[in-house]
Amino acid sequence: VHAGDLPAGSFPGQPCLADGRLLDTALGAGFAVLAADDSVSAALPAADRLKFDQLGTRWLVDPALTAWLGALGTPLVVMRPDRYVFGVATGPDQLANLAGRLPTCQERPQTSMEQTP
Repeated sequence: VHAGDLPAGSFPGQPCLADGRLLDTALGAGFAVLAADDSVSAALPAADRLKFDQLGTRWLVDPALTAWLGALGTPLVVMRPDRYVFGVATGPDQLANLAGRLPTCQERPQTSMEQTP
């Protein structure tokens, strides 16, 4: 599942962050929004930011991502939990569009593990 054309749906590799960690190590599990600076995500309306936050999205801003994002042709990437690209954005409107296309997650009811006799 992805939103848009390439690089959406691709696995763009493992950039190294400014602190020396690889991207996957820094992100852990879940959705992530990646940028080299905070200009696009800072302009995102609160209601759209909430859509990301409700999924537990990790926001990672690191100047070391500049070359990696440049190779992808975008200043901002939304990553899926499997570390494929969900979508890219060049401005707050496109990022808000991606927020609206994120899957909805619902808590699943706990089921009993007890066996019946």
